[in-house]
Amino acid sequence: MKKKLIWLATAILALAAVKILWILASMLILEGQTRLMGDDGTFFTVAKGLINGKDLYSEFFEMKPPGLLFLNAISLLIANNEIPLNILKIICFALIPISFVWFAIRNLKESSVFLKTVGVCIASIFGGAISIYSVERIVGLQAESFGVPFAILYVLVVAWDTKSMSPLRIVLASIFIAASMGMREQFLFPLIAVSMILSKDLKFFVRSFVIPCAIAFALGTLIMLLIGSLGSYLGIYLPDAFSVRIQTNQFGSLWMRGLHGWILMLDLSYLFMLPVFGIAFGALLASVPLLKSELTKWKEFSSVLVCSASGMIVFNLSFIAYILSKTELEHTIAQYSDYVYAICAV
Repeated sequence: MKKKLIWLATAILALAAVKILWILASMLILEGQTRLMGDDGTFFTVAKGLINGKDLYSEFFEMKPPGLLFLNAISLLIANNEIPLNILKIICFALIPISFVWFAIRNLKESSVFLKTVGVCIASIFGGAISIYSVERIVGLQAESFGVPFAILYVLVVAWDTKSMSPLRIVLASIFIAASMGMREQFLFPLIAVSMILSKDLKFFVRSFVIPCAIAFALGTLIMLLIGSLGSYLGIYLPDAFSVRIQTNQFGSLWMRGLHGWILMLDLSYLFMLPVFGIAFGALLASVPLLKSELTKWKEFSSVLVCSASGMIVFNLSFIAYILSKTELEHTIAQYSDYVYAICAV
């Protein structure tokens, strides 16, 4: 009887995971069939200018970081349309639950089959729900679509071993920082937060963030210098991005926007897959009293879930959520909720 109840709870978790992934797959298929939306036409216009030798920001100006505009240019060079970028977007969103599942398998490789199954299901549910929310909120080929996976990969690289950082992991962390910030500079803030959460001492923080960040900055500067856009990036784009667009925001002054975290929390509760996750989590809790030999590891599971939920709530209410917000509410929600996900990926 005990085993039947335990595996019944596992079956409920598995069904919830399948449902989440089915919804995600349906949405990604739809995303692959969409054409240009919103600002996408402007992005490709600037990208065409880049291909024709125009200087970024000084001759063709668009308030987007260089990474996104370069991706648009590459898409035009490959197929002269947006299809390669749509494919890359689908891969990026699919990478979120895949990375969660991979990390769960890696950390549970010596656990029982039951715990491995539960861990994979929870990772699928959480990662799939995050990806679904991102697909829903990030309209078109926005920068956040391509920056979030790199931020999550940085989290996984740092969380791989919180005792030391090997040279290879430092190099990978540098690449992922450069890639995520190349899509959206504000990814710097959640990356700092992730490293602080995972760092047990100052030495690990330096090796997990400070050194990789310095390498990433040097790499980005070198790339911009080689393509001849460093001057216009520093002299035109950054002053406008971090002064005019911040101070003219419709939500009020820079400092008061930090109190608007409830908007993000409300939006998360509206779209997030809480009913499915709630059923799965309830089944998980119901099976805890039935377990004895695995009780210690179940406590670890519960701690992770509680910390993740608490981290999301705290971050939603924190000051940084709107300190660099954009004029459009929908873009702002999409941008900063993805930062929450990068932290919760821990």
